[in-house]
Amino acid sequence: MGFEYKLSFQSPSGESTINALSRLPGAKLLTNQVDTIEFRRDALDSGMPDATASATEYGLYFCNHGGFGREYLGHIAAQLVDAFGTITIEELE
Repeated sequence: MGFEYKLSFQSPSGESTINALSRLPGAKLLTNQVDTIEFRRDALDSGMPDATASATEYGLYFCNHGGFGREYLGHIAAQLVDAFGTITIEELE
């Protein structure tokens, strides 16, 4: 559960998208879900991450789970603009 967002942009592949985000502080690739990454400001792996993101056909699905999730959305948006150009962010209901 959390606040969900659709980030639309042009990326060559889901792998390219996740690779661009993996350089952000607190990012951790999930080994059991190849196109998903989680973000934790606290290095401890216990409990819910601050946010998760999954590469999709339209760009990226992002879920803010609380904590520093909203801050991560800003960092992710900046990283995606730098890597791929214009993005559109839409809050999902």
